[in-house]
Amino acid sequence: MKQVVILFFLVFSACQEQTQEPFVTGLERKPLSGFNILLPDSVTYFNTTSLQAGKKTILFYYSPTCPYCRAQMREIVNNIEKYRDVQLLVITGADFKAMKGFNAYFKLEKYPNVITGIDTGNVMVKIYQAYAVPFTAFFDQRKRLTSAYRGRITGSTLLQIANP
Repeated sequence: MKQVVILFFLVFSACQEQTQEPFVTGLERKPLSGFNILLPDSVTYFNTTSLQAGKKTILFYYSPTCPYCRAQMREIVNNIEKYRDVQLLVITGADFKAMKGFNAYFKLEKYPNVITGIDTGNVMVKIYQAYAVPFTAFFDQRKRLTSAYRGRITGSTLLQIANP
């Protein structure tokens, strides 16, 4: 029981409110790492190398229980038409049931430019240092990292970076 309480504290304390400053990962201008995402059908994997060429990509790493992640996802969904030319990778390290609940709540399956799933290899933490959520990374049309943010960013900042 003590371990569960500690784990809950660590996960919730990693949930960060608003930030405006990009986080320097050391991977700026480097291409998006190829890694697998377990899709909501629980069988299929999507590899990030399969993303469409010539389109910007936003990688949104979240925890389903984080209120700031939910607020940021709500801002994205409320402005989804402004992201029609952007590929959105909405991924989590949480369990399958929690991911499915998050997807259902935001009706993410109805958006063709949104790919959702679970980072089963923990790549977001290992490579991109996503120690806090929400974590948002922006990639240009050549899939090179342009900026990354730990914590919630405003909807206007998000749109400004996605559509300069």
